[in-house]
Amino acid sequence: MDDKAEIPVLRRKVDARRAALGLSEMTPAKAMRLALAKAGDKLLHVLVAVRDLQQGSVAPDGLAQALPDPALILRLSGPDGAVALAVLCPQAVAAVTEAQTMGKVQAAPAPDRRPTATDASLVRDFVELGLAGFGALAADCRGMPPVAGYAQAGRVADARAAAMVLMDTAHLHLTAELDFAAGTKVGSLHLVLPTRAAAPGAAEDRQDWAGALEHAVMGSAVRLEAILCRIKLPLADVTGLEAGQVLPLGRAGLDAVTLRATNGRKVMGARLGRSGAMRAVRLLTGNGPAAATAPRTALGSLSPQPAGGGSSSKPPSRPQPKAAAPKPAAPKADLPDFPDLPDAGGLADLPGAAIAEPASMDAVPMPVPMDLPE
Repeated sequence: MDDKAEIPVLRRKVDARRAALGLSEMTPAKAMRLALAKAGDKLLHVLVAVRDLQQGSVAPDGLAQALPDPALILRLSGPDGAVALAVLCPQAVAAVTEAQTMGKVQAAPAPDRRPTATDASLVRDFVELGLAGFGALAADCRGMPPVAGYAQAGRVADARAAAMVLMDTAHLHLTAELDFAAGTKVGSLHLVLPTRAAAPGAAEDRQDWAGALEHAVMGSAVRLEAILCRIKLPLADVTGLEAGQVLPLGRAGLDAVTLRATNGRKVMGARLGRSGAMRAVRLLTGNGPAAATAPRTALGSLSPQPAGGGSSSKPPSRPQPKAAAPKPAAPKADLPDFPDLPDAGGLADLPGAAIAEPASMDAVPMPVPMDLPE
């Protein structure tokens, strides 16, 4: 018979024995003592006794003062989305793990170390069996919220993180002082239980909220900047810039465009081109065929050129500073067309911008605003 299936049988035997002896009604302390003694005998093969059980109330923002630190904090998932906590101090964790791995509890005190995922796995069966027995025996105790049906659902890093998973209301706080193997080790077990049931459909509501949040985040607009090149100018030249002035772009190339996020992080490379009457960029994956075979084309100046071709001889509206004498401009390069660009849809209202289908990648449906002169 399964260990948890024996709990109702144990409860009936205890009730019958209590009625035969004329004993008082079941209390949380008696239920905890019987349940943990049964779990210790069945799983650890050592005597586990409850020396004392304290009952109180704690709010989520008071967990840091109410729980030991360090401690193993286990998240418990209950019926209808209810969430509770089972917390073991380092001595209790060490006693359970030693009994399971070495067959006995060591007399030396355990160091106060941060628990690990391995600790959580080793104490899982002991906590769940003890909690199941306690829930069955304490079902009729006055003032006790429902305890049956809880199972371990993961480990929580600390009390601050534990406060985030609980309902924002007062919780029942049970503190049991545990004696392992006749005083070989003494530790504590804390149970933090909701005093009221979760609202119907609370678990589904949380899942719907998470899906709605993901949909909102993934559907939000992301601004990318297409950077053709960067140049450095003295501050005096920058303050003297005027409309129509020509700035040399040096070694800028059509295939040397960089897409960057608003925080300056590089997203990927791109190639400058045209789609109909709109400027466009084709994304380069860095190791795909487009990146490997894309010819490097000198861009030169993007300013208007004279009808006869060649570099522009139009002087700037004011004399160029001697410290930043312009280099001879390369001949103007025609922007390549991207005939396989998907329908731009809502991009037509953007100021001369489009984005081409990336090579070896799915289409990226995001506009890249660029303000390049004709």
